[in-house]
Amino acid sequence: MKTNKFEDLYDITKNWQLVSLLERTYFTVAQHLSSNYKGGYWESEKLENGWLFLLANHTEYKVDNEILNSKTFSCIVNNIVMTETINALYEIGLENDSFFFEIYDLLGNLNSSIHKILTEVELTQYYKLLD
Repeated sequence: MKTNKFEDLYDITKNWQLVSLLERTYFTVAQHLSSNYKGGYWESEKLENGWLFLLANHTEYKVDNEILNSKTFSCIVNNIVMTETINALYEIGLENDSFFFEIYDLLGNLNSSIHKILTEVELTQYYKLLD
């Protein structure tokens, strides 16, 4: 991966609007997932490889019939946002852009690291809600 935090995404693409759109997508997806998401401060958290964009609070979020902590909620939002972004970039012909590859790598890192990030209970919620 070429980035260490969210803001570094601006350095890997000439199209800054892609990064701005990605950031807005985080907020939009979070709002659609949970009616009690009213915004919040998101920060990059370093992982073994790469990073993850996490809500920096201890709020609980209701998604369907599950009550999630902010870390689990953030992981779900990350998965959805990155998957949607990869698909959208592919559809508009930007699958060779360095931004596409970075998001693709970050999603792969999330998927391979999720068992280190979440507890067993959190993992159960994560997979249940992504299903």
